[in-house]
Amino acid sequence: MTPFSTRLRRTLPSLVLALPLALHAAPPVDGPDGGPGGPPPHPEKLFDAEHLPPHLQALNLNEAQRAQLGELFKAQGSNLRDKLEAGKKAHDELRRLSLSADYSEDKAKALADNGAQTLAAAALAHARLDQAIYQLLTPAQQRQWLAQTERREAPCPPK
Repeated sequence: MTPFSTRLRRTLPSLVLALPLALHAAPPVDGPDGGPGGPPPHPEKLFDAEHLPPHLQALNLNEAQRAQLGELFKAQGSNLRDKLEAGKKAHDELRRLSLSADYSEDKAKALADNGAQTLAAAALAHARLDQAIYQLLTPAQQRQWLAQTERREAPCPPK
């Protein structure tokens, strides 16, 4: 078995490159807060208690939980947002380099490695935030969140 760091170094560059492709392939959203009928939420509204994502809205959180979520988002949301923006910036720099006369394999590798590290840091920050949210939930809400996650991650049936 290969060490985790080796697997991470092999996998993350492809994830850094695949993320923007996946974002461009997503169907257009035109609803309030990104749902049908309006624009997606502004980046500053990501990770704040007043604009909860649908999977958290569906959990029927009480006021104390919403207040705790607000504190969590205030404490950790900007850090996660910054990491995601840094990952996008690294990808954009790599893309610009690949379409320029200054391209070199060494520069491209350095940018890809930087992007991979940034993506890994963002994934870890997101996991920490999810764990903190999970700890705020009641056992019934935890089960509901897990069921939502399983439905979202389940493969689509063939057409």
